[in-house]
Amino acid sequence: LHASSGLTRNFVKKPSFFALQWLRERLGNYRFVRAIDRRPGKPWRFEFADVADPSKRVLAIWDPVKVGTAEARQVEVGVPGRPIRAERLSLEAETPVPGEIGHGTVGLGARGYPVLVWFELED
Repeated sequence: LHASSGLTRNFVKKPSFFALQWLRERLGNYRFVRAIDRRPGKPWRFEFADVADPSKRVLAIWDPVKVGTAEARQVEVGVPGRPIRAERLSLEAETPVPGEIGHGTVGLGARGYPVLVWFELED
């Protein structure tokens, strides 16, 4: 039997467990709206809407590359609303890593981990 798949190994949580836990805690009340960008070689951007208040949105951005091979860079947020905050997944830290939003861009780390940007739609 193949032993490398799954979220645990010998009852020890693997990095995939913590990544899914982080996503579930942040996107549990949100539903997928659309894929904004999925071009090869570019950061992917997916939009999610809050079930209770669809004006509240989250943009998930990440480089779909092998961990550690991405370059740290600024990526255009490009949402029709006001960014409120950003947070980056970290498998090395116990607490969330705040993301920096500046002039319509957000920083992607060199690890290739996703960044979530919370925003509200403008009327």
